Parts: sequence; C-alpha cells; structure tokens
Amino acid sequence: GAEASNLYRNSRGLQLHGSLLGKVGFYADLVETQQRFPAFWRASIEQRGAIPGEGFWKTFKDDGYDFANFRGYLTYSPIRQLRIKFGRDRNLWGQGSQSLLLSDHATDYLFLQLSAQFWKLQYTTLWAEFVDFIPFKPDAAGPQPRKYAALRQLTFRPNRQLSFTLFESTLFAPQSNAGQRAFELQYLNPLILYRTVEQYIGSPDNTLLGLQWKWNFLRQFQFYGQLLLDDYNLGERENGPGWWGNKFGAQGGVKWIDAGGIETLDLQLEGNVIRPFTYTHFNLATTYSHYGQFLGHSLGTNLYDVNATVTYQPLPGVYTYLRYGYSTQGLNAAGVNTGGEVLNAQRPESLYNNTVAQGEELTLHHLQGRVTYQVGRQPLYVDAEVLYRQANGATATQAATLSLRYLLPWRATTW
Repeated sequence: GAEASNLYRNSRGLQLHGSLLGKVGFYADLVETQQRFPAFWRASIEQRGAIPGEGFWKTFKDDGYDFANFRGYLTYSPIRQLRIKFGRDRNLWGQGSQSLLLSDHATDYLFLQLSAQFWKLQYTTLWAEFVDFIPFKPDAAGPQPRKYAALRQLTFRPNRQLSFTLFESTLFAPQSNAGQRAFELQYLNPLILYRTVEQYIGSPDNTLLGLQWKWNFLRQFQFYGQLLLDDYNLGERENGPGWWGNKFGAQGGVKWIDAGGIETLDLQLEGNVIRPFTYTHFNLATTYSHYGQFLGHSLGTNLYDVNATVTYQPLPGVYTYLRYGYSTQGLNAAGVNTGGEVLNAQRPESLYNNTVAQGEELTLHHLQGRVTYQVGRQPLYVDAEVLYRQANGATATQAATLSLRYLLPWRATTW
C-alpha cells in the first residue's frame, strides 16, 4: 500500500564470540535500531506498550521507534556431559515455528541453565528472571517488578530417529494477591517435582506440564508435536462441558527435507490449538509472560492456527523463504473475559460451555516472503521482503522492503 514506501529499519551492531581451552565460551551481541513499523504493529505497541521481541524503547521522529537489544552469555563445560550457561538471551524449546512450552518471541532475560547428558537421557534445567511489565511506567515510579521461573525438560532418545521430552515449569513472584513473599528457594532444587513443591507451599504459583516428541522417518521426514497442560479438573465434566479451568494446548507438525528429491528445498506444515484461559493465572504477576510478551504461542491463547513454510536455495548465495499463516482467535471484548487475553486475571462470567476461539473473533491471514542474495563471497547481503496481512476480511496491509546488510568481519586468535 501507500504506507509501504514510508517503512524503514536502520540497525547497527557488534557480535563477539570465542572459546578458551575448549571449556569456557562467550557470546555477546549488541544491536541498536531505529524502525517504523506497519500500522497494525504500531497499534499493538501503543496498546501494550511493548515491541514484540524487544525491551525498552523510545519514540523516534513522528511514529518511529528507537530501541537497543543486548544479548550475552558465558558457557562452561567442566566435562563433556555437562554444560553450564549463564547470561542474557532467549530460549526456544521445541521443533516447530511456534512453541507452546517456551518460545523465543519475547525479549531477552537473565537466566542460568544446566544441561547434562547421560546414556540416552538429556536433562536441562533453566532458572530465569522475567519482568512483570507495567506499560508506560514513569521512571520515578521505580523499577519494573520482577518474577521468576524454574523450567526443565527431560529427553529420552531410544535411537537416532525418535525422542520424547517431559516438560515442567513454575512461575512465581515476590508480589501476590496476599502481599509480599520471599524468594522461593525450594524451586532451586533441580531434582524435585515443581508441582509437588507448589502444592506444598499452598498453590500460589503458575505451574505448567508438557510433553513433546520428534520422529525422523524415511530419511527425509520429521513428525513433531507438543502437548501443554496448564490445568485440568476431570471431575468438572460431571457438572457440564467446557469447564473454564481445563486449560491445555496441542501442536502437530511435519517437515519434509529435500522435498521431491530437490536439494535445499524444505517444507514444513504445522497446526496449533490452545484452549481459552491457557497461560493465565489468578495472580496477574504470574501469567506466562515476560515484558508484556507471551512466553508460549506468539499470539497468546484461545486460538487455532495453521502455518506452512518453504525454504529453498536455488543458486549459490541465493536464499528464499516463504511463510503463510492462518489463525482464528477469540479476543476479549466489552470488558467480558472470554479467555482471549493472557494478561488478564479476571474470573470469567461463564464457567462452562467454553470453546476454542470464543469471544470477539479475529481471523488472520499472514503471508511473508523473502529473498536474500549474498554478493559474491563477501559479507554483503541484499534482502527483498514482502508482507501481506488481512484481518477479518478488511482491507489488507501490504508492505515491501529492500535492505542492504554488511557484516564487518574481524577474527581474533582463539586461546
């Protein structure tokens, strides 16, 4: 559309990484950006106060945004089977373009991660500090309140083709509906069931359980998926269908590598469904979010969607990407909580007969295509990208961008 000619992004950055004696590693990435987004992104930013995937921002010129992103961490492997990682970054647990358990759509956060490998088992535990975001908070009001999470997953790989993973997470906050509380030291135990601890201390926190799997078959295919259980009360089925507290989600997807025998042509098809009220909690501080952004599915809750992705390298130095997404989501409207907003602790009016995508329906078509060309063997890249987005059959948003990237190489001797 006419607006597309006015979009821009100007980024500058620095990336450092290296290792010491094969045991200690480091990574740092600093990017500073000024950008003008399409109208639907700007409307979301003004409503929520947060740029998806970013932290603090300032206005730039008329309706642009100025923000910086810094990620950095240290790793240490005293033995081959153990890896310790500490720093500020984001994490993705899953095989899909979305993750219902822990996604990388939200901005970075401070964390400590332990990963251990033994026999056919891999165990990962993650302790993270998130921000219980207050939109448009003045600096004089003090710092953004914090909340904390303990997450872990245990993966069993009986062979190279198959793997199963159990997932568990708990979010807790110093501030609760009953007042302030101390940091919950019991969640630092990497070997105990978080749900057991959470019940023991009075069930004040937000605990999630999950299962994911991956199956590689016929050499070119991969079937993957996830099941998320936020809460479920089997006894409520006797009182009526669609109990609001039965909160869960599911994902299924398939990948086809070198599709049709064409090298570098990869296809992916994925579907997700999430019940209303999933990720929410009676304590607003412990909803499954960070800095006003969702830690699970990028759209939040109360939805179903389908995504198809194609990647292909037709020529050396030429990379193409095409993604189409369709979603239907039920949003809250007119002050009535129908389970469409993660950042909402209000009790619903209807306790039964709740269905997926109930509320004010938002149907979204999203198409994104990108071609990247590397000029010779130089670290110079030209990106051409198009975007098509249509919501509820209204006039579609169309945008086209052309960008130039140059990576200034510098390599130091590794100790």
